[in-house]
Amino acid sequence: MKRLIFLIMTAAILALCAGAGADPARTDGTVTAWIGEENELFLKCTDGITRKLSTPMKDILSLTDTDVIGLTQTGQIVSVKKEGTSYSILSAAATETEIAEKTDRTVQLQDGKLTVGETVFSERAAVAATDGKILYWINQSDSGFVLMQKETPGAATKTAGTLIASLTGKSVPEPISMTVTAEALTITAVDRSILSISLKDGESVPFPASGQATAAACMADGRLYRYRTTELVPWVLETIENDAMLLVTVTPAPTAVPAPTPTPTATPRTTLVPTTAPSGGGSSSRQDDGNIYKGAKGQTVRKIQRRLQELGYPVGYVDGSYGDQTQTAVSLFYEAIRQRERNYITPSMYRRLFANDAPYYDPYAPLQRGDSGLRVRMVQMMLRRVGYDPIQIDGAYGQWTVNAMAAYQQAVGYIPAQGEIPGEYASRAVLEKLLGPDPVPVTNTDL
Repeated sequence: MKRLIFLIMTAAILALCAGAGADPARTDGTVTAWIGEENELFLKCTDGITRKLSTPMKDILSLTDTDVIGLTQTGQIVSVKKEGTSYSILSAAATETEIAEKTDRTVQLQDGKLTVGETVFSERAAVAATDGKILYWINQSDSGFVLMQKETPGAATKTAGTLIASLTGKSVPEPISMTVTAEALTITAVDRSILSISLKDGESVPFPASGQATAAACMADGRLYRYRTTELVPWVLETIENDAMLLVTVTPAPTAVPAPTPTPTATPRTTLVPTTAPSGGGSSSRQDDGNIYKGAKGQTVRKIQRRLQELGYPVGYVDGSYGDQTQTAVSLFYEAIRQRERNYITPSMYRRLFANDAPYYDPYAPLQRGDSGLRVRMVQMMLRRVGYDPIQIDGAYGQWTVNAMAAYQQAVGYIPAQGEIPGEYASRAVLEKLLGPDPVPVTNTDL
């Protein structure tokens, strides 16, 4: 009964958001605006730079040829120039009339009827999204749900959008919402899983559900953003996922000694992006050689996931399936106990995991030249993301990484200790800046 009530409330809120033109992300095919970290407004401009407006947002109302118009959580309407050079508050306190005037109502969807202006595109549409030139929608049929797309009326005069004919007729899961950015079409299914479809090559990437509160998602700046909704705020950022964010979404556990038997919990600490499909069928028990291999399923895997989660490792969702997210946590644990990384769990690693002195995960532990492993690879990926490319993402702290780290240290004002060669030592303070929720130097391009 509680679950039924929750689903009814969620459906009502989503209907309210849809009627108000609410969207956590909008694009014109080149520029993309979305609600990101701290619910602030982010803007990926044509110059390739990501900018942000440091004000918590409630909704993105529209994206025009010159402006991104949003509604702040304090009830103000703001207009941001798409070049990212300035912004202006259009009204101190937005009224319902002002919000309605600024809301993009080009696409109308009600009771399955999808219209753009006077043109009717479908009588059985479930969700829809547009980049101004191309209209995407999902039709419900007797055989399931099918993705459709078509150029919108008057789109010939616009430069936005890239028509990919192969998307029409593509079978997709039953949706509750859909967003489009310059990068991808992102579908949130009724089971809260996510399907992201690249607008460059049409490739589909599935993401497992991270919880039952997810109402929408978008792919922006190479990362997957998930949102939940509340009665007061249409879009509240839930999680951010990609390889470079693995350290960001994890809070180090306290230093107290844990009990050897973990307390079961159904709430995931974080959800990571899978990079490869799980290999093999596996089982929940150890194999004949005593190892537990990737692809295994069952209570033993669930027990391992809960223990890793208890120790602070980014295991993702505790589902009893040894997949890529679990492998990430396993690899980080191998590094912590200074054992060679493997894509399976050895009996000695299993015993070490449940020992009283099992190490907690420290995402900001210092690194230095000569180190190697997954943590180095994550640092390399984040350096590349913030504009200091280490050339090779190989997990080896070599000369290229030293050069990139030295340039980053200089940018954030890090002063090396006497005798320390710039870039050869990544201190805790530097890693907290680089891997934290607001990585420097993204703040240098604030609007």
